Amino acid sequence: MEQRISTISDLMNEMGVEKETAKQVTENIKNYSISQNLTILRAKANLSQSEMAKKMKTSQSFISKLESASNDQIKVDDMCSFLTTLGYETTITI
Repeated sequence: MEQRISTISDLMNEMGVEKETAKQVTENIKNYSISQNLTILRAKANLSQSEMAKKMKTSQSFISKLESASNDQIKVDDMCSFLTTLGYETTITI
């Protein structure tokens, strides 16, 4: 039976990538998930970065930085503003 590869970790293991390197790659992928999702949501709304910036009353470079930031660099209020601009309701529960 052929081995099924279902995760990036499985793929790197199959390729013989060292465990520490594989761990770093996996962590880097996790760190960019919020920004990637923001980019996807903006694209689904058929908005360019410039159009999004106008709607948010900010600059295109700010949108670019937000969409390429790691999770720990994204401010909650910026993320909420971005999502609200796209028509999503945001709620923060602590």
